[in-house]
Amino acid sequence: MDEIILATSAKDIDTPLIEYHSDLVCPTEKHDIPDIGSFIKLIEITTQKRPNKIFGKPNKEIINSILDKEKISYNECVIIGDRLYTDIMLAKKNWYDFNIGFIRRNK
Repeated sequence: MDEIILATSAKDIDTPLIEYHSDLVCPTEKHDIPDIGSFIKLIEITTQKRPNKIFGKPNKEIINSILDKEKISYNECVIIGDRLYTDIMLAKKNWYDFNIGFIRRNK
């Protein structure tokens, strides 16, 4: 809780807000739990500040940095995701072709 209080008190400080990814929930064996996107929303509402930078999906910079390093284009690779809603947002936001496949987890 101290970390949340510290983060939300930063509205008067000119500190950049960096978001690693936008996932709102993280699935667990028992139930979903809040993920970093939920906490970022809390900070946004409390401080009226939006993240200066988002590195993960659906931001295309993370994909482009890999494509640039490997010297390939997006139509020469397959991106495998882990969260359907951010995977779809990544594809739509960046005009990538998108196909859905599912892998069943045994419990």
